[in-house]
Amino acid sequence: MDYRIITACAHSDRTVTITWSDGVTANIDLAPALVGVVFAPLRDISYFVGSMRVAEGGLGLEWPNRVDFSADGLRTRAFPRKAR
Repeated sequence: MDYRIITACAHSDRTVTITWSDGVTANIDLAPALVGVVFAPLRDISYFVGSMRVAEGGLGLEWPNRVDFSADGLRTRAFPRKAR
């Protein structure tokens, strides 16, 4: 699939609420993915919430430290059974 993110809001519990271009909205818990050195900045709540942005063209979510999650990957996290 080729999903695009229209809006996204990061929350202090390390979840994000995303609306994709097809109008579907979901809340996704990213905390389990934030392991390892590369994700260390995202474990800081103020950085996670304050620095997240929708990537150009709605292709995903990104942070200034070059960490990103693709729109398709986030959709799969939100609806794992439908991704099969």
